[in-house]
Amino acid sequence: MVQFLTPRNIDKFQELANERCLLVPVLRDTHVHWNLTSPSFIYVYGLQSHTEWCVGVAHNDCENFTISVLSAFFCKPNYLYQKKVLVDCGACGDAETVFWMQTGQRLNEEVTTPQICHEYWRTFAGHKNVNDFIPIMRWLEYCKDVKDVFVAACRGFDFDTPFRRMERMVLNFAEIDKTGLHTANGLVYCNYNPFTATNRPSNYFAGVNYTALEKNKNARAKYISRFGDAGMLVEFDFRAFHLFLIYLLHGKEMPLDIYTRLGKELYFGTDGELTGSQIQQSKILTFRQLYGHINVEYEEHPTFKMVSALQTLFWDTYNSGELQTLLFNRKVKFPKNIDKTKLFNYMLQNFETEFCSVLIDKLLALLKDKQSKLILYVYDSFLFDIHVTEASALLPQIKNTFKSIPHTIKYGRNYWDLATR
Repeated sequence: MVQFLTPRNIDKFQELANERCLLVPVLRDTHVHWNLTSPSFIYVYGLQSHTEWCVGVAHNDCENFTISVLSAFFCKPNYLYQKKVLVDCGACGDAETVFWMQTGQRLNEEVTTPQICHEYWRTFAGHKNVNDFIPIMRWLEYCKDVKDVFVAACRGFDFDTPFRRMERMVLNFAEIDKTGLHTANGLVYCNYNPFTATNRPSNYFAGVNYTALEKNKNARAKYISRFGDAGMLVEFDFRAFHLFLIYLLHGKEMPLDIYTRLGKELYFGTDGELTGSQIQQSKILTFRQLYGHINVEYEEHPTFKMVSALQTLFWDTYNSGELQTLLFNRKVKFPKNIDKTKLFNYMLQNFETEFCSVLIDKLLALLKDKQSKLILYVYDSFLFDIHVTEASALLPQIKNTFKSIPHTIKYGRNYWDLATR
């Protein structure tokens, strides 16, 4: 039976902080970006006592308190669903990350939202904070379902180093989410989801896929600097990034003109200069080798011998049951029917994500207390909104962060009109 927090039983509730708990916030508004809303209430479940509490924050059906009433819970290693929504809860572990690492599934996809919620959302479409008016007992049914699914899979999960590194990546993506991209109509927000088979994050919100924006003026020119004439967008775009990572794993330096070299040595058999079209064709043919099967005639080339060696290493380690991610040392959970080639692709994309997560961590530290912001990450590119007063000092520091990675830098007033200087 769920107990509702009141001034009369608050001391009894605080005793629950002595045991490990699962906390499940329900947000006030489901149809705006999570950064623009706050909890309606928080469900708290004691994992030892099996007691359940409802802590009202803004819901109409219960007495409401400030979030600070949960301070004793936030400073302990409890499980917190949607940790990114709340602040000052560093000791807690993100329950979504825990569940994904344990099961390979997304927690929010394993639990069904009550039908009555959908009915309220349809009836009161366009109204704010509708979740505050949906009967709280129906919401608590949902919270209990979250609890049952989570506890069955994750009770006793240890907040070890691989988990904390993965969680940090999730929260860093949330920091980019919160920053938003500026348009003539104000800020719009993206929503990274790293809980994918390869860990490579999707980024879809409000009908926009930010990881696959069409490369045309209509799709990209709307994104401009939030600083007006005092700002500019700056993109750092990595070149041949997956090949760079393959060379890195072998402890070798990738030639800067890798596509030209592969074109001359393999695809076109010439010592002469390649045309722009041939270099582009060289990229396409190289991608086919990386993400498909290596052509027999290319197998002995040093680059593809490195690819083949990694494919075999990953496959053998996977079949031994000991395969872990390359930076975070997280045990992998890939589909059972995966083959050798797909496993290599998954591991390479996972390495890409963890590698970039380390970069993002450095960049966010660099940008702390700055006006300039990191506003978009798309696998092999980083988009910044730079204030001109910070550009001369900040851009060399960002460039130094990327110093070992071949890249180009583009500048512009909007995301479409970016050009090298």
